[in-house]
Amino acid sequence: MIYYMVVGDYKEGYYIGVEVPEDDPKAEKPFYGPNVWPSDGISFFSFVSDSVVFIQETCLISSRMLKLFIENFLLFSWLVS
Repeated sequence: MIYYMVVGDYKEGYYIGVEVPEDDPKAEKPFYGPNVWPSDGISFFSFVSDSVVFIQETCLISSRMLKLFIENFLLFSWLVS
């Protein structure tokens, strides 16, 4: 018997993106703008600062990896032609 879920599951997630003030022109782009942070709590400031650092570091690493992929593709593109 195939069971199809008709109700939601118990998985939860929290999505954040690049933190940009509402009045910044970039805020009109998809995935930019102010994030909605959880209400104040014991570790609220740690959560926010850690999340912002994580996004910044992830963007930095991904841009470096993209540059490496492009450089290697251009370097070895003669092999596939």
